[in-house]
Amino acid sequence: MDNFNDYAVNNQRTLALFNYTRKAGLKFSLCYEDATIKQETNGFITTSAAISHAQQTMLYVQTNYFTDASFLCLSNAPVLLNFGPQYFKNNSDWVSFL
Repeated sequence: MDNFNDYAVNNQRTLALFNYTRKAGLKFSLCYEDATIKQETNGFITTSAAISHAQQTMLYVQTNYFTDASFLCLSNAPVLLNFGPQYFKNNSDWVSFL
């Protein structure tokens, strides 16, 4: 994950937290906050790279979380929540990377 602000540490802590939810037999899910893209376009990524960056994030989530047996699914599809939209406000933006 990104080495921007506290994002890498948050990812490490999330992985550690999910190790405990697995041990407890709980399901887990994630909430994507697209406001992070806005913050990252202040010098970490360019605005033209926003969608491709979100695609990379979704690929990471798909590879590292969705495949976990304890990830929450509904009708055999992983449940990914969104806190927003705050940066991607057009349906076409979301469709392009989800």
